Amino acid sequence: GYEISRKALMLLVDHIGNDLSRIENEIEKLAVNLAGRTNITEDDIEKYIGISKEFNVFELTKSLGARDVVKAQKFVHYCRANAKSNPLPMVIGTLYTYFSKLYLMSLEPNAADARILALAGLSPNNRSALMDYRVALRNYPMKRVERALSLLQEYDLKFKGVNNVSMDEGQLLQEMVIKILQ
Repeated sequence: GYEISRKALMLLVDHIGNDLSRIENEIEKLAVNLAGRTNITEDDIEKYIGISKEFNVFELTKSLGARDVVKAQKFVHYCRANAKSNPLPMVIGTLYTYFSKLYLMSLEPNAADARILALAGLSPNNRSALMDYRVALRNYPMKRVERALSLLQEYDLKFKGVNNVSMDEGQLLQEMVIKILQ
């Protein structure tokens, strides 16, 4: 009987994962705190579950798409101070999905708005996401998208210890974000 915005749902799933008992507990906590409302918002997720809507991986994708260096570095700084907030494998996975969608979109440079949203797997009414993807497509031509995907693979391997002797998760994230933005 509850409705949840797509972004709020992504925040919840991204933070909790697929542990059904934990999901159930968090939804019960939300239900108690909604005071009769049936619509779950990003603010509710942040307030009652403790997930920062400012420092989540979706805000990182948005800042990378806009090539907003300051916002991306704030995210990195937050993650380095709060190591468990956004684990590197989760960040890499989300960024891989994002840049994979950009890759598909760049194969159709003159695609209509509805097609862009379909490639992103989003509702045809999601105008704000459309604008974000249009900005990202201007900032990331095909070669840059390919480079970003390659960097994500490289840093996934580094996180797993391949060609990485001493960098911790925070250092890897910082270096990866800087290279994607270059």
